[in-house]
Order: sequence, then C-alpha cells, then structure tokens
Amino acid sequence: MRIWARDPAGYGNGSKRRSRLIADKESRKWLDGLAQVESALGESQPVLVVGDRESDVFALFAAPRRKDTDILVRVNQNRALKDAEFSRMREAVVAAPIIGGYKLTVPRRGSRRAREAELVVQATAICVKAPRHKTPDIVDKAVKLYIVRAREVNTPDGAEPLEWTLITSMPVKDFASARLAINAYSVRWVIEEFHRVLKSGCRVERVQFETLGRLKPVIAVLSVVAWRVLCLSKKVREEGDAPASAVCMETERRVMEKWMEMKKEKSPEIRTAEQFVRAVAILGGFMGRKCDGKPGTKTLWQGLRRLEDLVQGYKLAVSMSL
Repeated sequence: MRIWARDPAGYGNGSKRRSRLIADKESRKWLDGLAQVESALGESQPVLVVGDRESDVFALFAAPRRKDTDILVRVNQNRALKDAEFSRMREAVVAAPIIGGYKLTVPRRGSRRAREAELVVQATAICVKAPRHKTPDIVDKAVKLYIVRAREVNTPDGAEPLEWTLITSMPVKDFASARLAINAYSVRWVIEEFHRVLKSGCRVERVQFETLGRLKPVIAVLSVVAWRVLCLSKKVREEGDAPASAVCMETERRVMEKWMEMKKEKSPEIRTAEQFVRAVAILGGFMGRKCDGKPGTKTLWQGLRRLEDLVQGYKLAVSMSL
C-alpha cells in the first residue's frame, strides 16, 4: 500500500502533464508497483500485475519486466497501432475474430434483476506505438501486446450490455487463454471491495490527524481490520463448512457462542466458519431472515467491533475470578 498526498500547488496544471517526466507524475505509481512486486517475489515466480483503466499507461507497457512477469490492464485509451490494417486500437478490436463464447450469471443489483448474460469473446495481437507527445524518459518503440474483448449479445430490453476490453502482455492465441485473462481481471474487484470496507466500514477518511506520520499507523491497523472483514465475507460464501478455527480464535468462538445462547438464538452452536460469521453479523445487526441472504461487510464490521469489547470483558471477568 502506498500513501501520498497531492501538492495543492499542482491543482489545475493538467495541461502541462505532457511536458512532465513520468517520474514526476502520479502514474509513476504503476511502474513502482511493478518493480516492488518483482523485488518481493523470487525470480522463478510467475507474476501477473493487474490494473484498472487508470493504469492504461504506455510507460507501464514499455517498462522492463522479467521473462515471467506480465501485465493485464483494462483499456482506457484508443491507442495508435504500428504496421496494422487498422490505425487505431478500437477499430482493431471491433474487427477482431470471435474465438468463443460463454454464459455469465449477472447478480441482482438494486432494481436490476439477476439475469444470465451471453458473452462472445474476441482477441487479436496488436503492436502499440509510443505516444506522439512523449517525454524523454519514455522509450520510443512499439510494444507488442494482445487485446481481449468480452461483450454481451442478445441483451434483454432495457438492460445495459456488458463489455470488457483488456490489453495484456500474456500471449492470447485461443479461447482458453482469453478466458484466463478475463477471469484474472475479474479478481481485481476484490481490491475495490477492500477499499469500500476501509472507507465505509472502518471510516478511514474520518480519522483526523495533523501529520501523515500519525495517520499512517492508523491506516495500517484499519487495513488489517478491513482485510479481516472482507476475508470473513468471502469465507462464508466460498468455504462455509471450514472449521471455525479457520476464521477466529477459540476465545472469540466461545464468547460468541455464549452470546448466542444468551440471546436465545435457535442455533447457538458455533463449529463452522459460516456459523461464526453469521453470529458476528447478528451481533452487528444482521436480521438473519431467509430473504436476507449472506451477511454483508457492514454488519460484519459492526459485529467485530462489539465482539472485541465482549472478548475484553470476558478476559477481565476471568482475571477477576482467579
């Protein structure tokens, strides 16, 4: 995690961005992230660095990488191509051959009903030119990449069709490798969920300190809390039958079980991860009705805060009885 603050003096100077070296731009963070990942992992470890539209930066595509390191980015720029039938990337994407298709369940969201979407996948190799307005620290050479597009067909009336266009250094020569790229990008959404929990659950943006030196330790602690909340939320969906010890300490399990008994819940016993997560969510305000589905991150965050107090109270009572 990298933390920085923008210089207020730089606001409104976006028109000068073309003259600034990449080392002086915020987009430098993508190159730093690539370098830090490689330095943290062994040379024999294959690495895939995934980024959203903001990381659609030519300097990242052209940055030196180890042989087994690849990048995967969601397209934001309609880049110029070299020695191709089409001069621009979007033209090449539209004309790319369809190499397969699959069906995807789109979950309900707000007033939007759940549906099964039919997707077709296109892919092709491209050679991206260096930007015309480039700074001296950007390599003036074309970069060979692959582009993958997944788009929905036969979309129901009133629904917005799904579409993802990705650019990657991974070789994409068949449907299987294209699906691998799409699935890898879909995992990136966990990062968005993590920051949502950090902001809305842990309310990190409401923490008030005068210096960054005091703020950083708080963000570090709250990040661990946000990770645990997100981990519990995922665990109950993917490995609900795992033992409770996989997601909590024994003291937490016992305290939570006693609280469930005190509240006269129908199923106070806690032996699995799902039972523990559900109990914590109830402690945080989850109603637990059939129509409520699985607990969300908000009730888990609130439940963990209350559970911490209950555990401290339990430890105090034990120490006083000795």
